[in-house]
Order: sequence, then C-alpha cells, then structure tokens
Amino acid sequence: MKELSLYHKIAFGVLCLGAFTGTYLILPQLSFVRLGVLMVLVGLLFSSRVRLSSSFYVVSVFFLLYIAYTMAITIMYGHAVNVSNIANFFFIFLIVIALLWLFCSEPHQSMNFFYNVCCINLVVSTILAGIELTTGWHLPMSNMHLPENVSHNLNFPTGFFNNTNDFSIIVVLCYCFAMAYRINILKNKKRWGDYMLLALCVACLCMTRCRTALMALALFGLFIQRKKLKRYKTLLGIIGVVFLVGAALAFFLVHNHSTSVRLNLYLYSFASLLDSYCLGYGIGGDLYYYASLDNYTQFGHIINIHSYILHFLLTSGIIFFIGYIALLVYLMRKIAINHGRNEFWAMIPLYVLVLFAPSGSHFLWAQYLFFCSLVGYTCYHPMCEQKAISVCS
Repeated sequence: MKELSLYHKIAFGVLCLGAFTGTYLILPQLSFVRLGVLMVLVGLLFSSRVRLSSSFYVVSVFFLLYIAYTMAITIMYGHAVNVSNIANFFFIFLIVIALLWLFCSEPHQSMNFFYNVCCINLVVSTILAGIELTTGWHLPMSNMHLPENVSHNLNFPTGFFNNTNDFSIIVVLCYCFAMAYRINILKNKKRWGDYMLLALCVACLCMTRCRTALMALALFGLFIQRKKLKRYKTLLGIIGVVFLVGAALAFFLVHNHSTSVRLNLYLYSFASLLDSYCLGYGIGGDLYYYASLDNYTQFGHIINIHSYILHFLLTSGIIFFIGYIALLVYLMRKIAINHGRNEFWAMIPLYVLVLFAPSGSHFLWAQYLFFCSLVGYTCYHPMCEQKAISVCS
C-alpha cells in the first residue's frame, strides 16, 4: 500500500480545514477554503491514475444529479435565485468529489490521516468550548456574527462551528469515527485511550447541552458494548420498551406539541410535498415555503428547517429524499458485506440521527467529510496494506 504523497496530505488538510472551520472571508462571497477546494480538485484530476471503486461512481452520480436538479428547480421557481447561494451549493459537489477521490484512492492512509484529525479536533474543541463558555469570547474566524452582548445563559461555546448544534454534531461524529477506527482498524486494546476520547467528547457535549448528540453518543456506546450487554438483552429490552412508551406518553399527553416549533417544521416539510407536487422548491425553498404560510409567526421566523435529511424534501423533492436514504442503506449493505455489522456500519444510522438535531444545514461541509469517510471504508481491506495496489474493490 503506497503512502499518500505530500500533495495528497496537503490536499486532505485543506479539505478538512474547510469542513471544520467554515470560511476565511476575503471578499463577502469568496474564501480561501473555496479556492482551496478548486485547487485540490484540479490537482487530483492531474495526479496519477488510480482505480476507483463502484461506491465512488454511485455516490458521485447521485450528488451530480442532486446538485443539477436542485439548481434547475431553483431557477425555474425564481423566488430564491441568489448567485452566492447557488455558488455555495455547487461547491457541495466539488468538495464531495475531492473527498471521495482521496478516501477511495487511498482508503487506509486517508482514514488514518482523518483519524488523527478527529483526535486533534476533540482536544482542540474541548479547549475552545471551555474558553468560550467561561469567558464569553468567540473566535473571529467562527463566522458566527453574534450580537456583541450575548446573554451568558444562552451558552454559545462553538469553537470554529456556526452554532452549538453544529459543534455538537461534529464532536460526536469525530468521537464515533475515532472509536470505530481504533476498534476495527488499529485493533487497539488500550482502554485508557478510549476513556480519554469519551471524556473529551462528553465534556464538549455537556458544555453545549445538545440532547440529540448526547443520545447518539449513548447509543453508540451501547453498540460498542453489545457483546457484554448481550447477556442482559431481555432486561435491557424491557427497560427500552418502558422508556419508549414513557417518552411517547410524555410527548403526546404532557407536551403541547401543537406549539412545538421543531415538530411543526418537520410536519410542514412533509406537507410541502403536496404543495410542490413532490418536486421541491429549490435552494432557499424552505424559507420561501415557511414564509408563505399563514401561520409563519409560529416558527419564530426560522429561516430553514435545520435538518439535513429533510432538506431533501423541501429543496429537491421526494425523489432525492428517498434516493439519499437509499444511498445510506447501500453503504450499510456494502460495509456489512465487506466488514460485518461493526462500528462503521452503526455510524450511518447515528449520522442520520444527529442530522435531525436542530442544525443540519446543507452548507455544513463537515457532514460530507464524514459521509465520504464511510464511502472510503467500503473500499478498505486489511490486505491492502500488504499489496502494492491503490484500492481494493
């Protein structure tokens, strides 16, 4: 297995920096990160030829059709045509292609590089969250545009990310990837390393108080301990059923869900299917659709649905919503066939869960980084380390 070249390592670093930090603005709609993505992609196209797996082409074709269709719908409606938004949306395809190329051309080395990035990010995120929580000071590069006098009770420790929920999503996905890599690729038996990563992750999530991310972390922890918990499966099953029934009763009988902004956002996203004839409203269509409702004030002037999965419904219609779910199922099947139902396989439903957290903008590039890492894992094979080939299909 050949090593990643110096150029590939620099390219990977640029893409990871862009995904984790957002934008370094030069001009209002131009940034180093976006220019960096273009340079990385051009360099990859002229780099040495490699064999790419079927997963690369399946995912690439899906995102190409998704981007092209959504842009066409946007232009057709004409209500949200904004050059900067369209340009940002187009860059989704470029960063996905560049990341897929790296992960699928050199899966073992790329995943090792990304593992180190995730571990470093957990350490840095904990430090940044602690500083911002205790001082109220926010990094200028976090692209947050917060008001100067932010109430300390609102708790905005976000480090490089756009808001607390983005921060929590990235932290929990970093932890899940790092643990999956340690268990299935490093075969690391040192529990102190696992406990250290867990402590960093829990510390960050407790500072941000994102319940969805904490729930995803707990579920991933249970999956890791599935062999030990198997002997108590009956008891745990009963506890789980009681918990779900209690949560359902509390939600429907105690909680006034008719006034829940989050629930109404989700319900109206499905209702938009009928109004758009299942075609979607294009880029910015969520704001357009909610603002057109008579009861828009109940959403508190929320500008988007804050759920990446449901963005497909509002922006691109039912076909790409179902297509994206099918793509995730396809990846789960590929991982199960090649590697079994391990921690990487479990990351996919958790990935869906955290993207239902109150965030999930399609401009949050980090989610594409984790998605592409899972595609790369479908190409990974331990024997690749002993063979002088670029990829094991």
